[in-house]
Amino acid sequence: MPKEQDPAMLFYGKDFFDDIHVCAMNYAQQGMYIRLLWWCWSEGGIPANPEHLRVLLKRTPEEWAEDWPLLSVCFFGPMMDPNGATEILISRKVEKIREARHAYRKAASDRGRAAAEKRWKRTE
Repeated sequence: MPKEQDPAMLFYGKDFFDDIHVCAMNYAQQGMYIRLLWWCWSEGGIPANPEHLRVLLKRTPEEWAEDWPLLSVCFFGPMMDPNGATEILISRKVEKIREARHAYRKAASDRGRAAAEKRWKRTE
């Protein structure tokens, strides 16, 4: 849930377009969903307040009444943000991607460290 330092979020098209919730969305709602997923990635979550989200996504109350029921089922919460300041919603899919990215970077770092140590021992 922390803010992500990695500027690239992996996007799995098959997971996205095969998701039954995405299939129920129109194209505008799919675009809003991608924007919300990005905010989950970069900010650690989205505001739990639907009215705040409506304003951020620039929707009229009438549009939002149609959009939010389809979008809200894709998020989990509310929970407190890491600072304990506001309630947020998270995407379980984004959190799984975040965990996998962290595990991959740690494994790559560990492999690099082990290779460097092996080289250093050869030069002694």
